[in-house]
Amino acid sequence: MTVETLTMLPHVTVPNCYIVSTGHGTSGPFAFSGARLLDLIDHHAEDQPWSQAEAISADGFGNRIVADELRNPDPAGPILLAYGIDGRAMTRAHGLVRLVVPSERDDA
Repeated sequence: MTVETLTMLPHVTVPNCYIVSTGHGTSGPFAFSGARLLDLIDHHAEDQPWSQAEAISADGFGNRIVADELRNPDPAGPILLAYGIDGRAMTRAHGLVRLVVPSERDDA
């Protein structure tokens, strides 16, 4: 999976996102843009049944998302695999691709 592959899926922007990270405080607001995780799964799963998705970053941090969270997004916005921030491409310092879960309110 590459950033270029993600850019072939429908593009979504979720404004007013904050990053809340243990030991680093809160930063934002940011407008993250990218592909909905549901679109990626639907594209690759085809007709295969699935009930959850697990995303694990290079540093080992992970998040498990159940299908209902993806099919019925929070009013704050859908779960994204973001490759853009504030109208610019993400850099390696940002993570190149970041899992954005607008409903998440706890420290990470």
